[in-house]
Amino acid sequence: KGGRGRGGPPAASSTSSSFWSNLFLGRSDADGPMASPHESSASAQFTLEALAGLHRSLVAHGRSIGSASAGDVRHLVETLRAMAEHMIWGDQHDPAFFEFFAENQTLKHLVNLVLHQPGGGDGAISRSSSVMVSKQVLQTLSIMAQNIRSEQAIYYMFSNDNVNAIITHGFDFTDDEVMGYYISFLKTISLKLNRNTIQFFFQQKQKQNTLGDDVSGGGDANDDEVYSFPLYTMAVRFFRHDESMVRAAVRTATLNIFAVSDPSLHNFLKNSAEVIGYVRSLGSYVGEQCSSISAIARAVMTGTIDPNRMDAAMEEIDDILYYCQDVHHTIPRDHDMAGSLVAALWENISNIVLRPFVVTTAKGEPSSSSGVDGSPSVPPGDEDGLELLCSVLILERCFRILHMPPLIEALFATLFIPSRERAATLAPLTLSRDDTNTDSDYDAWATFGRFIDSGDGEIATGIVRFLVEAVRSSVVSDEVFEAAHLLPTKRRQSKKLLNELTSYDKPPRPLSPLPSIDKKHHRPRHHARKASTEALADMQLFPDTSNDGNDDDSGSAGEDVTARMAQVRLNPQGDCNPLAVDGDSPPSASQEMVTLFTKLLDTSCFMSTIHWVGWMLHQLLPPRVIPREILDVLEEELAANLARVESHFAGAWCDGLPLLTCRAWEASRSRLMAPMLPDPKRHLMAFRMGGRASSLARSGDRTTSAVKMEREATAGNTITAGSQAITAISAAQQANEAVNRFVSIIQVKLLLSEGSVASKCPLGDQGSDPVGLLPFTERPLPIKDGSDVNLESLEVIPCKVAFTRGAERNVFFCSDGRHSVGVSGGVPGSACLFLADAETSGSMRFAKVVAMAPLAGAEPALDPTHPSWLHLRVRPPLSALMMVVNDGTGSDGWANKASANALGRKRPPKLSDGRWTLAFGDDKSAKLAMERVQKQRKDLRENTEQVLTPLKSTKPQPE
Repeated sequence: KGGRGRGGPPAASSTSSSFWSNLFLGRSDADGPMASPHESSASAQFTLEALAGLHRSLVAHGRSIGSASAGDVRHLVETLRAMAEHMIWGDQHDPAFFEFFAENQTLKHLVNLVLHQPGGGDGAISRSSSVMVSKQVLQTLSIMAQNIRSEQAIYYMFSNDNVNAIITHGFDFTDDEVMGYYISFLKTISLKLNRNTIQFFFQQKQKQNTLGDDVSGGGDANDDEVYSFPLYTMAVRFFRHDESMVRAAVRTATLNIFAVSDPSLHNFLKNSAEVIGYVRSLGSYVGEQCSSISAIARAVMTGTIDPNRMDAAMEEIDDILYYCQDVHHTIPRDHDMAGSLVAALWENISNIVLRPFVVTTAKGEPSSSSGVDGSPSVPPGDEDGLELLCSVLILERCFRILHMPPLIEALFATLFIPSRERAATLAPLTLSRDDTNTDSDYDAWATFGRFIDSGDGEIATGIVRFLVEAVRSSVVSDEVFEAAHLLPTKRRQSKKLLNELTSYDKPPRPLSPLPSIDKKHHRPRHHARKASTEALADMQLFPDTSNDGNDDDSGSAGEDVTARMAQVRLNPQGDCNPLAVDGDSPPSASQEMVTLFTKLLDTSCFMSTIHWVGWMLHQLLPPRVIPREILDVLEEELAANLARVESHFAGAWCDGLPLLTCRAWEASRSRLMAPMLPDPKRHLMAFRMGGRASSLARSGDRTTSAVKMEREATAGNTITAGSQAITAISAAQQANEAVNRFVSIIQVKLLLSEGSVASKCPLGDQGSDPVGLLPFTERPLPIKDGSDVNLESLEVIPCKVAFTRGAERNVFFCSDGRHSVGVSGGVPGSACLFLADAETSGSMRFAKVVAMAPLAGAEPALDPTHPSWLHLRVRPPLSALMMVVNDGTGSDGWANKASANALGRKRPPKLSDGRWTLAFGDDKSAKLAMERVQKQRKDLRENTEQVLTPLKSTKPQPE
């Protein structure tokens, strides 16, 4: 609780950073070891006599502290360390140690070392000595409070205002180490608080009458006019400290205080001006952190500050939001502090995150952020959309972290409910909105649409992230969702079921015709409509899947479900889907939402965005009802991406396309059914590193930007002999991108039309087997380098090859459909060409394999000046393709290395292509080898296309 100790500006030096880490992580350094008694010197003897000697030394040093030398101060520090060890050992082994400690008032002498240090004069100790004593006293008290288990000893330590005297003492907080030990001391004390111990920390204030007489009297702790709470007051003083670990310790201490269930504390929190000021300061601090994000991001983009500042800023926002949530969860719900915290957060967060959404005026006139026709335009200072991107990322964090219904519903209603009156009714906190322009209005859909139209993929992804978090929020009520037309279908059905179960005054629904009876099992083939409440509940929980969701049961009970499901095709040629809705959108979805999601599906070049949009459509649209515009985009995207996949049939990785499809099916399904949002810093960093160049620069046609990027990347670099070919790794990235997009669009359409996606790829076992020239059962045994092959069973062509300069060797060129041996991890081997060593074979029947090349990537070409020479391209094996997939390069559409590096991705695998130059005995042999390779590659492409046919032309049945 209280934050995770991250964020904040970088440490000033490695020494400072080491000190804070050692202090708060419990490690020891030269000046302040936090060791247990068992870690001390082996000669240490924990006896009462030794403790008495330490006590006498402490008293003597206390009397002469004003004239103490540097050696005396060091001896005093060692005495304090040893005393802490003795007290901890005695607490665990001998109660007599505590009795001695209490009877001789050793704690009082220890506290006086701090309180009675001389402040100046010739006899005063130096500042450095004073700092050493203060640090050691604070550390000794912290160690004792943390490790002593006896309740009696704890009560003694906290009594008589000894600890309060240390808390309120004016230490030199300009010294980092004193500051660190002091905050650690406060946090340690807070860990010991309960209903009994907290009473020791309330201090009685002096209250006087009109005559000046002290009338404070005894009273009780419930009198908020008389009592103060120094532990809380001093802790919150350092709430805004520059060091993140100090801020984390303060948050931990305050949470420990708030967690104590005590009337005295509740009265203090309710009436203290210090608490009210702290809540306001907390709200303003959250607002400052939110406001700084865009400024830091812009400075990082211009290169004026360290990019690590962005990470620290986002982490600080997460930490402070988690802290606010912990505070709200810890204090009682009916406490005034809870409402004050929500109001402070609303006031400060809304002024920052809602600013980019101001679009129109209530009078219908264009505002300062609207175009001349009243349509939304770019707000001043946000031409690049950075303000909006920061706002949606902050909103996403708020919706994920904060479970404060008034606050979250107010943000949601302001953005998505157009009527101010309706929003104020459902979320009263919106009435306190402090707009500089009272005629201003907010429109999330118009703002989102404007920036999506502008063609910025990073901003579009940030928008979708926020919408995903908002739609799956459990804090927003059904009424607010309903008013915004964003109520998820499952929640709508649950609400409908609850209403039917609790409404007894409704007239019963008409009975349906009696269903046909299966005599063998003596049960209806489908549920009949019944008037009883019990039957209605049963029917809602187990709906009839044979009537397409209609209220009446006029359809045939024996309807062929398989034939009906086959109506929804995945045919990219555009077969009509009878479930498409023309004209207005379904009642549960607003037209603005449908239009926005249509644009996102049409323009998004990021795979994650497709999955998130598909998931939201599944949540918001009624079952098996797809708006016509969304269906048209899905059909068009399906056709375009199918064309992209088919373009790779002639590529270097055609034999790996089925394997890619099966891997993509499983990964895409998991992202679609349960979306996971990555770290938001990635999107801001990609924005800074030029990720915008990878996104939505669209032309007039409806080709996706990802297709355009691929075309630009491959323009002039066709894979043909005699020209500069694109590398196999680049081709693998493009093939992986094409297959992933194709599979994602298929699964989105399946999810919307059928409500589920099969967990198993429709290719079945064919997707996991390597594509070859022969059926799997008829293939020769796979080979690898050094394998022996029978030359009598092969049609070999002798030739020469030189793998190193000047070292020619005689080999046999072989191509009979053999596959290479697969590698670990389930990556199969591919059909390959291979060279057998002719020099070692002699008159024997067998020869050893000296080199292999995958057939799919082996582009043959005769040398134009030497017709007997044959050039063959050597592609990496299928394991390299899986390295590209596992590396993630290309799977999300990042177009440049800068974006990938900014997102923490690895660089593409360092695998390069090779080339064979084979010298045959005559031109005819070289031509024969080339024609054989060409024919086998053609057959391999046709076999690959046949394997992928089920995915193209038939609809996989969901489980």
